[in-house]
Amino acid sequence: MEKRDENGKFLPGHKGFKPIGSTSRVTTALRKNISNFLEGKWEKIKDDFDCLEPKDRIMMFEKLLQYSLPRLQSVEYKSDLETDIEGLTETQAENLLRKLSDRILDEWTQSKN
Repeated sequence: MEKRDENGKFLPGHKGFKPIGSTSRVTTALRKNISNFLEGKWEKIKDDFDCLEPKDRIMMFEKLLQYSLPRLQSVEYKSDLETDIEGLTETQAENLLRKLSDRILDEWTQSKN
């Protein structure tokens, strides 16, 4: 029988019911559905992405990266990225976006091999 305190909370050392790091069936199914949806709409997403202004593409690119790269341990850091990006010229924004795209594509390609 599980050991709990007077408030019903597990006592220290309790192993819980699910192995650490495991995901629920719902989470797994949801991730798969989202992935399938994105794969089916990928050409449209790319076309819409290409229609954005360079600064907006960089912002969207940054937001999408969190879904493609492994999550690192959270570090308290506040960036003025939006302000920094707004200060870029059109050429600087295009160059930054191209460099980011190339690097991510290289890392993704390497991870598939």
